[in-house]
Amino acid sequence: MTVRAPPWFLLAACAASSQPVAAVPDPDFVLLEHAIEPGMCEAKMRLYFVMKNTRQTPLRIDRYEANVVQNGSPLSTHAGELALILQSQDEASFDVSVPIPRGACKQPSAMPASLSTGGTDRIDVKGRLFAVSGDEVVFEFEDFETLQAERRLELQAELRGQRYDRGRVELYAVFQLYNPNGYGVSVEDVSFKVRLDGRVVAESRTFEKERLRDLARASREVPLDINADDPAIATLIKLGKIPYDIETTLHIGETEHVQTERGEFSF
Repeated sequence: MTVRAPPWFLLAACAASSQPVAAVPDPDFVLLEHAIEPGMCEAKMRLYFVMKNTRQTPLRIDRYEANVVQNGSPLSTHAGELALILQSQDEASFDVSVPIPRGACKQPSAMPASLSTGGTDRIDVKGRLFAVSGDEVVFEFEDFETLQAERRLELQAELRGQRYDRGRVELYAVFQLYNPNGYGVSVEDVSFKVRLDGRVVAESRTFEKERLRDLARASREVPLDINADDPAIATLIKLGKIPYDIETTLHIGETEHVQTERGEFSF
């Protein structure tokens, strides 16, 4: 049978076996509150519970499972172990952390890194705790939160000419990275390719293992030494303004955000 807990918008329900309620009272189980641990690739909803074992036998809480729903559509399922034992009349507080995948890292993307997904997402978490106290006892819980949709990091790149001497071109690749989110983001790296006259003349990476705080900016200058013996590139240099493009790949989690910046540099 199912026993509903006293009125509380964050309260759970307990489903016990067919034994009479008077003979086998159901443990008191309350979902007190939750906290959100934000993140670009994965947020977490930490749910805080309190339980009192009102039975005469020990209560062992073995495991839990939770389903995450985003804007009405199933998003993910999570399960874990608890291994918590409450003796008769014992009361305990504990918490469960449920991962919430966030959109910016779910799939690779070739869209500009500055693009925002915009708006908000309603996240519903519905789950069950599985316990044993002579018979199996199943506790149901649910909660929700509205999360600000994540925004992709803003990345800008440009080339600056430093010196041209005896067929060698010294340049700086300059990068600006901005985190517009209200939480920190971990960047694996930014890899890039520099093209002159449509040909790749340099490749490198920067921002390796960078942790960018909320609303923070970071900049990097990467020196490049390019062989300009190619007649076509030498001709461009003589013209004074050299067109270029930089293809950057921003790696966050398992996702890649690719974009290309075009411009001109001179000495």
